[in-house]
Amino acid sequence: MSKPNVFSEEEVGSGEPGILRDTPPETISYEDRALLLLARLMEGGQEDDETCRDLNTLTKLFTDDSSEETRSPEPHKPIHELVDTDSIETILGYLDMRQSQTVRGHATLTISAYLKAAGDSGVEYLSAFFYSRVARATYDDFIVAFSVAASLFPIVPDVIGTLFLSEGFLVSLGPLMKRKWKSKKVEQACLEMLNAACMNTACREAIQKYCLEWLEEIVAYIPTIKDHEEGSIQQRIHSDMVRNLAAVILAKLQVGLYLSMQFVNSSHASILTDLRIEGNPFCTKCWLRRTDPTSYHQYRGTLRYV
Repeated sequence: MSKPNVFSEEEVGSGEPGILRDTPPETISYEDRALLLLARLMEGGQEDDETCRDLNTLTKLFTDDSSEETRSPEPHKPIHELVDTDSIETILGYLDMRQSQTVRGHATLTISAYLKAAGDSGVEYLSAFFYSRVARATYDDFIVAFSVAASLFPIVPDVIGTLFLSEGFLVSLGPLMKRKWKSKKVEQACLEMLNAACMNTACREAIQKYCLEWLEEIVAYIPTIKDHEEGSIQQRIHSDMVRNLAAVILAKLQVGLYLSMQFVNSSHASILTDLRIEGNPFCTKCWLRRTDPTSYHQYRGTLRYV
């Protein structure tokens, strides 16, 4: 039986170091093909469509190798065991909110397939990555860590939920979001993570407990005369995107509270109507600003949640 040609000749032969660049793909071992693919992803510098193609191929490798029916008959080490710390950091890096949505989508599928194949060892790699990035406490590391959590919450909610509820993590977000000199990307990544976390009851309750005060401050904040006098006001105020995200999270907290206390019936329309009638400023804000495409997108996210 011939070896399954997981990689095309173009995929194996382009941009690879050493003699393997000109080696016919059928003469390269299954493991070496996977390693070449990981090396290309780690090298970076590719166009988005090339990156997506490599991520898609890697996803297929993980998926096929997880099942006896689809695993290659060629003797080889499990593909997930070829992934080391540097490799997983590279793949998780493609979940960065500064990447294109297309790349992030393919990277999410790749990580999902990897975690399924690797089991507990994959969770350990993911946890170590998240904790190390948060511990470094640079703006860039915060953005990557929060982006990873936001992207993977729907995929592995129990795993990300455990990281999210780690002692001291949510408490640390308040001082970060209240810094005088703000990073718009850090704030957006943080709130996208909180927004995704609202799908989990325990996480939503923790947000209510530790983050409610500063979320309300973000939505209600109005620049003062003193802010304008001190200059560089754009670096000290929250962007519209951040304020809208905070409004959506607060709306989700309110809906979750109403549902848990059974103060409203199960009609989605009644829930939103009751919130607006009672003067909830956060749902009203989203409702009134629906003509803004960005705000409306966030508002639709609230509707899907409800």
